[in-house]
Amino acid sequence: MHLRKLSALMLLLALAPWMAGCASEEEFSEFEATPEVIEDDHDHHEHGPHDGHLIDLGEHAYMAEVVYDATNHALGVYILDHDEMKAFPIDQQEIKAHLHFGDEEQEFTLAAKPQEGEAEGKSSYFELAGNEEIKEHVTDVEDLEGEIIATIEGETYEGMLSHDHDDHDHGHDH
Repeated sequence: MHLRKLSALMLLLALAPWMAGCASEEEFSEFEATPEVIEDDHDHHEHGPHDGHLIDLGEHAYMAEVVYDATNHALGVYILDHDEMKAFPIDQQEIKAHLHFGDEEQEFTLAAKPQEGEAEGKSSYFELAGNEEIKEHVTDVEDLEGEIIATIEGETYEGMLSHDHDDHDHGHDH
């Protein structure tokens, strides 16, 4: 009888590390998934260095920061390095914006406006000012929905411009 109790105890002791290892592995797997979800949620609410709306270009290769100046009715887009959020001048004279106004989609061309210190023929900032359609439909950056299209180092990127109006209130009816 004593031998059976000893055998059962030895079996439990032998299985204990294996059982503990399985539990630890599951806990570790759950921990791995959590930071990714938090990081993705954070990116959607972040503003860029010019306090504009950030758009991912090329699965985190570059960023576009969309700004709107209501005084001049100017739509601006900064091209940024994804990792450091610094200006990334490109060798393009224009980029495109496809903007949605209700059920309509319109294409706009934003011209290069090189910033101080940028090399000849390169620009990190693009702008369209005084356009009547934009003036009629846009009062701030939150009104903008659509896509920004830019060619960077020979590859064309398209970033989605949208706002999740369910998350926050801007003082108007939804």
